[in-house]
Amino acid sequence: MVPLSNEKKRYGSVGTDSSERSDSNPLIQKDTVEEYNNGNGIDENDDVRNYCATYFRSWRFVELIVCSVPVVIWLWFENADVKPNMRAIPFQEVLAYNGEPLGGDKPNIVWSAVNSDKYNGSTVGHIESEFLNGFCPLVLQIILVWYFPPTFASVSDRLNTLHRTICMYFVALGTSDTICNCTKFYIGYLRPVFLDVCKPQYDEDDSTFYCSHEKNNARVSFPSNHAVWAFCGQLLLSMYLSQRYGLPSIEKNGANYNKKTAGSKFDRLSYYRMISYLCYAPILFSYFVAASRLHDKKHFPADVMAGGILGGTMAFMTFGIWFPQ
Repeated sequence: MVPLSNEKKRYGSVGTDSSERSDSNPLIQKDTVEEYNNGNGIDENDDVRNYCATYFRSWRFVELIVCSVPVVIWLWFENADVKPNMRAIPFQEVLAYNGEPLGGDKPNIVWSAVNSDKYNGSTVGHIESEFLNGFCPLVLQIILVWYFPPTFASVSDRLNTLHRTICMYFVALGTSDTICNCTKFYIGYLRPVFLDVCKPQYDEDDSTFYCSHEKNNARVSFPSNHAVWAFCGQLLLSMYLSQRYGLPSIEKNGANYNKKTAGSKFDRLSYYRMISYLCYAPILFSYFVAASRLHDKKHFPADVMAGGILGGTMAFMTFGIWFPQ
């Protein structure tokens, strides 16, 4: 077996943090990983126990607790009965027609056409959106980190990458959801289906209208929570796939961009560019979720755009912190 190179250690952003990466030495073959581990007496169970023994006494555990705070706030918003800004129901009184006063004791009412769409349900529900755009990308990345690690990545490396993955998703999804909900309740913007859900009734005492089927959910149109979760969760997964398997991962091989394969020259740059493009396929589901909110008439275009910008910005920021290039 070829010994490990004595060159300076490299710190991989996706795989290893403190272990030497095998790809820095092109003479080491990937099929020697198991032989290397067995020959050096590496026991995964011992590594897990040793890592856990120091984890709860390290700053990493403190980091995990701090990163869990946005998740706690998100769960609080999910169960709390918070009333949004009670924006007045938009309507217009028609007092005259063609210059002639209208008869009767009560003036005719013209409702705002902007908020008069019919509600026919949601293509992707609230719980389904958080499951598909939050839980699923997190679990998939955890599986990739643990079962498909970089060559010669130790158990400690994988556990530390799992730690960074969980912290990243907790902060990104929890913070973006918190900002979204605070904005929603502060503004109280009415949905396109507000009148259909509200079913306004006239109050004789106050000479105004109120909702006979009051639902706070009808007053939280801006920004779109579905778009926030879709673009945040799916973009985190896409950037991880690109960094792990796409063009950024070519740095593992140094300047060895080209190699001979089956007698022909294999262009590694072209190959990795195509892989990087495919790694961003989960974003297509984000666009579908955002488009469904317009199709279901639950949001205005500006609501979806603001949610996408918020979720995407938070994904870029947190990924750059926990998985820097």
